Amino acid sequence: MIAASRSGTPRSGTLKRPSGVSQAAGCKGKARITVKRRGSGKTLSSRLATVKGTCKFTSRVTFTNSKRFAKSRKVRRRGTLRFAIRFQGNARLLPRTIKRTARYG
Repeated sequence: MIAASRSGTPRSGTLKRPSGVSQAAGCKGKARITVKRRGSGKTLSSRLATVKGTCKFTSRVTFTNSKRFAKSRKVRRRGTLRFAIRFQGNARLLPRTIKRTARYG
């Protein structure tokens, strides 16, 4: 199971291990954080974060170019982003995905 931070945009999270899986065995692997604009489904960012030995991962997502939010020629000042956070699995844990949304503007 993956838990994403609820404050602001979900750019970090913690991997929750089931009972019977040690921290050394379960806290390995990669997590992909994908950001899409809701409605169009256009991918704005896709980052790969390493899961640390403490079962935490972090990836900073910053958008400096407002044209990435453009719809046609008009720049959108408000909208919703969809975040998909996918743990890619390891020898002990299966892959898992969670989804969150965040508003901008």
